[in-house]
Amino acid sequence: MPLKSLVIATDLSPRSDRALEQAIELAKDIKSELNIIHVMPAHSSVALKNEAEELIKASIDKYKNTGTLNINIKVVQNDEPYAQVIDFADKVKAGLIVMGMHGKTGIRDLFTGTTIERVIRKGSKPVLLAKDRPISPYKKVLAGIDFSPGSRAALHVAMDIAPKASFHLIHSYSIPVSCPTTASYVVETIALTKDAHKKAMKEFVAEETAYFKEKHKGSEDKISSKISKGDASEIIIETARKNKFDLISIGAHGRVGIMHSKLGGVAQDILADPPCDVLVARI
Repeated sequence: MPLKSLVIATDLSPRSDRALEQAIELAKDIKSELNIIHVMPAHSSVALKNEAEELIKASIDKYKNTGTLNINIKVVQNDEPYAQVIDFADKVKAGLIVMGMHGKTGIRDLFTGTTIERVIRKGSKPVLLAKDRPISPYKKVLAGIDFSPGSRAALHVAMDIAPKASFHLIHSYSIPVSCPTTASYVVETIALTKDAHKKAMKEFVAEETAYFKEKHKGSEDKISSKISKGDASEIIIETARKNKFDLISIGAHGRVGIMHSKLGGVAQDILADPPCDVLVARI
C-alpha cells in the first residue's frame, strides 16, 4: 500500500541534509506528502524560529523538481525533540519517519538516548535512518528476518519505498551448547533446529514473495534468502558491507510505550554504526 505521508525530522546540522535529500527523493518516487519538522530548544526566540523556517525552505530550494511536492514545514519549541517528532508523525498519519545520523558512531552506548533511538523506542512508526546521500532509488535491500511482526512490517515498508529493488532475506539462529558438540544428542539437536529454521524461512519467503507479487507486481527472482548460524547483528552488518547493500530492514523488539527502556540488541547494534541506510519497524 502506498505511503501517503512521510515525516522528515531535521536538526539542521551539517549531516542532516542527507536525510532531507533522501526524504525528498522518496516523496517524489512514491508520490507522498512530505512533512518536515524541526524542534528548537524551548527558550528559543521568535526570531530564531523564523530563521529556522527560512533555512529549511532554502534547503528545499536546492533540490530539483520539488515544486510538485506537497510540503509542510513545522518548527516547534520544546526540550523533548523525540516526543514532538512522534506526536507530529501521528497527527499527519505518517507511514514513515526519516531521520539522519546522530553523529556518534561505533560505540553502542552512545546511540542510547539519541533522538532517533527514542523515536524508534517510544513511538510506533517505522523509522528510516538515512546515513548516505541518495545516488539513486534503493536497488539492493537486505532484510533481517526473525519471523517477528516487526521484521515483516519493516520488509513491507521497504517494498513500499523500493518496489523495484532486489530483496535478500537473511535469518540467523544460534544454539547455546554447554557441552561438547560431538555428543550425539547435541548433534541431533543442532540438525533438528537447523531444519526447523529452514522450514520456517521457506514458508516466510513463500508468503512474502506472494505479497510482493500482489502488492507491487514484483518478480519472484527479485527475492532471495539465506539462513546462517551465528550472531544476527554481526551477520547482517558483514553481509551488507561485503555485498554493498544500500538498505537494511529490521524489526525492533520490545513493547511499544513510554516506559520501554531499550531497543532489541540486534537493532541497537546495527543502528549504532550502520553500514548503510537502515529501516526499522516495530509492532
